Amino acid sequence: MVSPSQYFKILYIIFILTFLLYGILLIGFNLIVMMMAIIFSCILINHKNVCRVVYFRHLDTIAIDLCGCLLPLIASLIIALSSRIDAILFVIFLSLSVMIASINTVLSSKSIIVNVFRYSISLFLLSLTLFRSYDCYFYVLPLVSAIGIILGSDILPYIFMRPILKDSKKILVIGGAKSLDAINISTILTMIMIAIYIIFSKIL
Repeated sequence: MVSPSQYFKILYIIFILTFLLYGILLIGFNLIVMMMAIIFSCILINHKNVCRVVYFRHLDTIAIDLCGCLLPLIASLIIALSSRIDAILFVIFLSLSVMIASINTVLSSKSIIVNVFRYSISLFLLSLTLFRSYDCYFYVLPLVSAIGIILGSDILPYIFMRPILKDSKKILVIGGAKSLDAINISTILTMIMIAIYIIFSKIL
């Protein structure tokens, strides 16, 4: 039987391999991508010491998990910055992702549930139709996917849940499920779908 900690490690390994292969596919054998893959591997080995929750002094109802939130963001940002990003396009693209994330998020008094598979597939298919002609599309989609989840499935619900969290003395941790969090899974799914699309486009 696989324990939860083993699930975390397996998904982090998948995340690192996906990031590495995706970076090679888009950028080539880039030194920064290779170095970050090594750093991510070191974090995986020492995840108990590194993957901590950061609390905010003046916001006592929200926190950030370093591995569940920041690792997918950093990986996606490295890929995105290797291309020239159109700021207006990025804002429009991000607005679309936040809207799709909000639609695929169910809010209750106890938790926030995201249908990450439907979100990732919907964002990929819709954005592919609208933005694939832009040079930066494949580079920014993972970043847009990750930020879309953070804003649409964490920050926006938090605004409505804050009074409940304050009264019950609970904290919303962004990326709190670590490698099983929607931020990480959506980043992996997005990279895999784009990689498959690029490979098939070259073959066909």
